[in-house]
This record gives sequence, C-alpha cells and structure tokens, in this order.
Amino acid sequence: MIRPIAIIFLLICLLLVPGCGGVNNDIAPNYKLGDGPDGEDTIIDVPAVDGDGKLEEIVAEPSLEPAAPSPKGEREGQSLGIEKTGEVLSLGPFSGILPQVEWSPLGESLAISGYSDGFGIWLFDLKEEKAWRALRVPTQETLDYVNLQLLGWSPGGKELYYSIDGLQTTGSYLGLSGTLVGQIGAAEGEMKELAWFPARGRGDMTQLKLTGKGDLLVHQHGDIWRLDLASGRKKLVVGGIPQGNSPFKVFFSPTGRYGVYQDTDSTGNGLILIDTKTGKSSPIISDENYHFFPLWGPTDEKLAFLTGVKLEDGYDLFVGEDGALPPATLIQVFDLKNKTLTPYRVPDGQVGAPMWSPDGKYLTFFSAKWEKVLNPYGPDFRWEGLWELEAESGKLQLLSPVQGEWFSLADWSPDGDEVYIYRYEADGSSSLQVVDRRKRR
Repeated sequence: MIRPIAIIFLLICLLLVPGCGGVNNDIAPNYKLGDGPDGEDTIIDVPAVDGDGKLEEIVAEPSLEPAAPSPKGEREGQSLGIEKTGEVLSLGPFSGILPQVEWSPLGESLAISGYSDGFGIWLFDLKEEKAWRALRVPTQETLDYVNLQLLGWSPGGKELYYSIDGLQTTGSYLGLSGTLVGQIGAAEGEMKELAWFPARGRGDMTQLKLTGKGDLLVHQHGDIWRLDLASGRKKLVVGGIPQGNSPFKVFFSPTGRYGVYQDTDSTGNGLILIDTKTGKSSPIISDENYHFFPLWGPTDEKLAFLTGVKLEDGYDLFVGEDGALPPATLIQVFDLKNKTLTPYRVPDGQVGAPMWSPDGKYLTFFSAKWEKVLNPYGPDFRWEGLWELEAESGKLQLLSPVQGEWFSLADWSPDGDEVYIYRYEADGSSSLQVVDRRKRR
C-alpha cells in the first residue's frame, strides 16, 4: 500500500516554480460528520444582536439549477505521469502553481488541482494506482493563471466539489466574471455546474467553506450564503456585513457553524461572532485595543486571537494598510461553550503566529521583541522563542529558543509530539526545523 504522505511529498518536490492560487487560502481540510456528541455540529447559544434568526430565501435572483451533465472526464487519456520506486509513487510533473490535494473521506482517492499540460483536476485511485484528468480549464492569452480551487469531498466521498473564480474560460458562463461552483462524480467523472455568484466589481474576493453537513458557505461582498449542493439552491444567512477599506475576511469554524470577523470603526475595535445556522451575531470583544488574527481550534469550541494594547500614540504594534503585523501584546482564548475570554502574555515580550495542536489541548506561538533602533524601512522585531500554552490549565512554557531572520509555524505531527517550524534567512534560503515536545514534558 502506498503511503499517502509519500505521494503528497513527491507532489511538492515536483514543483518547478513555487506559487499559490485559489479562491481562499484558509479553506480547512475535509471534516467528517459527528463533531458534536450525537453526531451533530456542536450547538452553542449565541445571544442575538440583530436579525430575526431566519434564513431568507432569495427569489429576485433565481438559483442556478444543476446543469446537464458535462462530458465525462478524460479517464483513458491525458493521464498524469506516474513513476513507482519501491514504496514511493511520483505523480506529475506539475509547474507554475503549488498543486492542491484533497483526500476522500476514506482515503481511497486523491484529488489534485494544478497545472500539468494545462490547468485541471486529476483523480488518483490509490488501489489501482492510476490517475486521470477529470477537468480541464483552458486559459486565455491575457490570463497567466486560473483560480481553480478544490473545496472538498461530499461526506460519502462520491462527489468532489470545486470552484473557478474570476473570468470564466469554459462552461455556461464563458466570458463572465464571478465564481462558479461545480461538482465531479468520483466514479465516472460526471461534471455539473451547481451555482454561479457574479462579480460586482474589480478586486472582489470570494470565500468558500464546505461544512460538516455537506453544504457550502459562500462569503461575497459582505453577504454570507448557504448553498445546498444537492439541489443548487442558495439562501442568504447574513447580509450587509460592514467591510471597511482593507481586505475583509470571515474566519469560519471547522464545521462552518460559526464565523468571526474583525469590526473596526471610530468608536472601538472588536471581533464579531456569527452563527451561520441562525443568522444571529454577537460581539466576542469590543474595546479600544486592536484585536486581530482569529484562529479556530480543531473543533468549534475555542478561538484564539491576538491583541495589541492601545497607547497614547497608537498601538504597541504596527498597523499597516492591510492590517497589523503579527507581534502583539496578548494572545486571548475565547471559549464558546462557557463564554469565557482569557488573555495570556510572555514575560517582557510580544507574541505572534499562534497554532493549535491536533487535539486542541495546546496552543504554540512565537515570542518576539521590537528592535529599539528602527531600520530605514520601518518598525522591525526579532523572534526569540517557541512557546506552548496548555489551554485547560493556562500553563505556559518555553519549548525552544529561536534565532534567525524570520520564522513561521508549519504544522504539528499527527500524534502531537513534534512541532515543525520554517526558518527563513535574508539571503532567501529556508529550512525546516523540528521541535520535540517530549523532551520538554
């Protein structure tokens, strides 16, 4: 049996030019049903601030009915190159952008979105060790990339969902600008157009989130829609969210039941929690400080975010046109079930770049210090250590000091014993470092 991690590793190694693309870079992995105690999403009572809690069905703009099935994927032709050496299987080559991969719920099929003799989606059958192109998206001379995004699999693994964002180069909306949501049948490669969300202007950003129930949440222009993937019908959950001037995002919880967005106006700063089931919203926090970078745990129960403290001449962080830089005074953890908010900080330092452990029991982050002498390009700081917070007890401990130009947290090992971090240097080089948590226990 081919190890899945070996396949993903080889996909990355086959890149010719690193890059990225997609509708939304925070789409979470495929989540199984049963995140709550009875197989349901965790239900948390959120007090209403506005809205009547009803899902408004839009009738002015008819929902797109599923289109007639498109021709089946090129299963016999245009297959992906495959080489097998022992236990390692190489798929590719891919170039231009970083391929996106999504395993089916049972791990039987791997969906791959990328560029190999054109943009497209391939399906790899792990048992048969065969890959075939299920979707080809042509490009135009004026476009050097296509915003093609894998959204995830249906709970049963029979359908794969995708989106094409921007100018459409194929299908029913050829030549129009917007976001198309489509479906590919895993067995026969049958394709359907499920929904269309037209663009309203240049610079539009569409966020898509596949929920644990198999519905799709779509955030566009300050409106959040729920799309029933089985029927293609959509309903407005929340409308008219104030977006301000900077790039605006809604941070959805793992199951999609909740969303959080930053609310900044002349009277204060805060984070607003939205219940996408009821359409109700409530503030998590609102005061004179600057709250940003909300980060959900592996379940819908806990949310971490950074806070910069208000000073006489601004905040103790650098706020640019597109938001704040990572270092802040506090990391705060909001418990949705108990409605508690707990702040944490390290001695004589700033904090930044938090990341939850796979089981949600721990939160790792970097500590930093601002440089006393500013460089010619503006404020600067240095990362100093990798810390760990035990969410239940609030215990803080230093896992490892760090030294270098720049660091970012990569991931945790599945068993939670190790933390992976990227180290970047001024000359453009980078390395992957492994911190063994077992030595710190």
